[in-house]
Amino acid sequence: MLEEIDAVFQSIVEAGIMLLEFVGVAILVVTAVRCALNLLRHGVFVRLRLAEGIALALEFKLGAEV
Repeated sequence: MLEEIDAVFQSIVEAGIMLLEFVGVAILVVTAVRCALNLLRHGVFVRLRLAEGIALALEFKLGAEV
C-alpha cells in the first residue's frame, strides 16, 4: 500500500518538475524571439525586456529544482 502511494506521489512530483521546466524554457524562447524582432524594428527597452524574460524563466527553472 505504501509503495503504491509513494509511486503515485513520485509520478506527480516528476510531472510537476517537467511542467515547470517546460514553462521556463517556453518563456525563454518566446522572450528571445520577441526581443530579436523588437531589435530588428529598433524598439526601445529591448535589453530590459530580455532581462525580465530571462529572470522570469529562471524563476520557473529554480522552482523545478526545489
